[in-house]
Amino acid sequence: MSFQCLEYALRAFLYEQRDPPHEPLAPGTDLDTMTFGDVVPENAITRWDSLTHLIKRYNRAISDGQLAVDPSLVDLRDALAHGRMAASLSERNFALIKFTRPYAGRVEVGFREELSKDWMENQIKRVLAECEKVGKAASSRK
Repeated sequence: MSFQCLEYALRAFLYEQRDPPHEPLAPGTDLDTMTFGDVVPENAITRWDSLTHLIKRYNRAISDGQLAVDPSLVDLRDALAHGRMAASLSERNFALIKFTRPYAGRVEVGFREELSKDWMENQIKRVLAECEKVGKAASSRK
């Protein structure tokens, strides 16, 4: 799943909109040539925003609600990044399980999906569709 694509598309859109705080990168600055210890200005590309924050900022910035990014993608990304894989020997597919933060010594199952081929393909399509929305929003602003 291309969450990197989605995150970068959101960052690029917000950068082009000069989403504050925004100090542009110096002309000719290439991310791929930066090295450890380089210091650059703060903006949508360089800020330490979470995916949740980026989606909220993007959704506030657009005027066409049809191009809004589904915030529930954050739950999927978090489950893939922080969830647990489980399966019994008799099960065909793994289950992806993510627990909530503890409260009073207990946790709740906050996410559970069977990782079937169909489910995975649908999630990939879902993420790519959201990336396309951001691309359309960016194109409509030029």
